[in-house]
Amino acid sequence: MTIDSFTTPFGPLAKFGSFGHPFHGPVSLSQLTLPNSTTRAYLQPNSADAWAVTLAGVPAVERTEDELLQDDAAGHQWLQQLVISGAATQVYGKRLTGDAPAWIWRDSAGVCWQFSLPRLATYQTSIRVRARKFGRIGEPAFTAVDTDLSHTVDDGAIALSLATTNNTELTDTLLRICDINSSGSKVIVGLFADPRRTSYRPRYGSEFVVPAPVESALGFLIIEVSDGSPTPSIALTTLRNHRATLGTVSGTRSRVPAGDWEDLPTVEGFRTGTVTLSGNDAVSDRIVSMYFGESDVPKEFTIGYTFDFELVRDFGEFNISVPGFGTTFFARRDEETTRDITYTLSRDGTEVASVSIAHDPFPADSVELESGIPEVYYQGGTNLTWNVDGLYPITSYADPTEAALLVISRDRTQTGLWLYSKKLIGLFSISRAGVVTWTSAYSPDSSAAAQAAASGGWTSDGAGRLVGGPTTWWRAINPLTGAISTTYSTPVCYV
Repeated sequence: MTIDSFTTPFGPLAKFGSFGHPFHGPVSLSQLTLPNSTTRAYLQPNSADAWAVTLAGVPAVERTEDELLQDDAAGHQWLQQLVISGAATQVYGKRLTGDAPAWIWRDSAGVCWQFSLPRLATYQTSIRVRARKFGRIGEPAFTAVDTDLSHTVDDGAIALSLATTNNTELTDTLLRICDINSSGSKVIVGLFADPRRTSYRPRYGSEFVVPAPVESALGFLIIEVSDGSPTPSIALTTLRNHRATLGTVSGTRSRVPAGDWEDLPTVEGFRTGTVTLSGNDAVSDRIVSMYFGESDVPKEFTIGYTFDFELVRDFGEFNISVPGFGTTFFARRDEETTRDITYTLSRDGTEVASVSIAHDPFPADSVELESGIPEVYYQGGTNLTWNVDGLYPITSYADPTEAALLVISRDRTQTGLWLYSKKLIGLFSISRAGVVTWTSAYSPDSSAAAQAAASGGWTSDGAGRLVGGPTTWWRAINPLTGAISTTYSTPVCYV
């Protein structure tokens, strides 16, 4: 029995002129706001990602003038497109496959297929695409078909554990849908480091476990589906491997006078003299997300980062009064004269936004006590501790690695990247006084006005997280119109 049996003159659905899901708009705090400003309870998508897919062969919706008036009064929208929302994707207020990314495509025979990306023990060499029929009434149960596809994301550029398990405490990597083309036949999938717990091991370096504020890209794939029998054909292509995704890490170091500090003269057994250390760290072409451009050509959002510094180091005999310790001897004293950080955001190779912070210099009357990480700095008459500057993620100059998506400074100034969704990205900075400044939010096709500056209570906890302050930083793209929402104080997504 098929759907036709229900819609015959004597079928149970014969009296219905139309049926479906006319509820669309932004959802926040599990409340959907309809076009007429009324609200209704709705399943909150678990990210701001949303896509509109036009299923092949589905005719445009036709409504009479009277029906349109009724729709306006009720806040209803009858769409030809299917709206897919959230990282764990949902349609019509229902999750498709639990927590797995998923999407829907309709073949030339009119059969709708749901594809999902279930977790495997590892994403290092292959991923699994699961296909099942979607929305079929009166047919025998269809057993889902799995297709395992190999990729070459891991090119040996970095030594990262890409193992993924169902243990949420130990998950290292996640697959995320970055974009779906208009028909659902092509999907860009990103391999991302899970911000909850990710281990980084730069080549020739130690392992670090770094909590991070955003999912950080490690590579990108494209999956394409087409007609096939008895199930659709599925093809996978590696778009960007580790090296291409992580970009180029570079840096310079300069020491005046040249040589090692042991070359300095000694006076009464102490090294004496002044050394100036300066340098520049940079990351370029770091891909943070990808999307479909015109004719389904994959395009990129990239981030750039520069860090300029200068440190004047005096060697000699220094005494300082440290609370709780009395007068303590030190053999060197540091004055930081320059600490400038700049981020740039580019879309399809064109720079669209930039933020900079010139940090307050570290004063000459502060003396460094080498005590591991975090280092502790004492300033005369105080007992003040700063966190060591932390590059997120860990950088390496031997190979391009995960690098510089967020910087936390000793003086609590902060700047970095904010991903509203995989297709809506901006930059922010937080001053020492706690004032947050946002750039415009950029999507593939447009940009919105910058969010209003926020202030009050912002700090950083030294582990890549923002603490305190107002949270008016949520936005989303309407996948039907491309419009960018105003700011929300809670997460928002369109359905």
